[in-house]
Amino acid sequence: MMDSQTCIDVKNQVDDICELCRLTPEDREDISQGIMAKLLNVNMENVQSKEDFIFIVSRNHITDFIRKSVQDEKLIERLKEREILRSQINNNDDHIEDLRIAFEEELENLPPQQKKIMEMVYDGISLKQIAEELDLSDGQVRVQLHIARKKIQNKIDVG
Repeated sequence: MMDSQTCIDVKNQVDDICELCRLTPEDREDISQGIMAKLLNVNMENVQSKEDFIFIVSRNHITDFIRKSVQDEKLIERLKEREILRSQINNNDDHIEDLRIAFEEELENLPPQQKKIMEMVYDGISLKQIAEELDLSDGQVRVQLHIARKKIQNKIDVG
């Protein structure tokens, strides 16, 4: 167990070492307390060179502290990157929703036959079945579908 004078001396040495590492006062205090807690559990009578021992314990503790700080900074950076990606995904989702709304609005503006063909295509009905149901040729269905898609595409691209 260290006496009070030894504790004061150790605290001063630790503060000096922390000062050399250019740590903030808050970090210095955290490190100093951590080092003191480690040293209080050591029987200093068995240590040959107290100054060397204190220096090594301090150096190791400060190194661990700095490594942890760097890891924390990297973690924070990764979390920021994820948040940016999330916001980009959300923005992309908003953009997709805007496109869906624009598509539905333009679908409503199509002539009735083109609108019906588009709806049937998106319901998974084959072009041949659409032609039979609407009493059109396969070619007419393809042409009407192409025209309808072009109209919607042009309106969405402009908007």
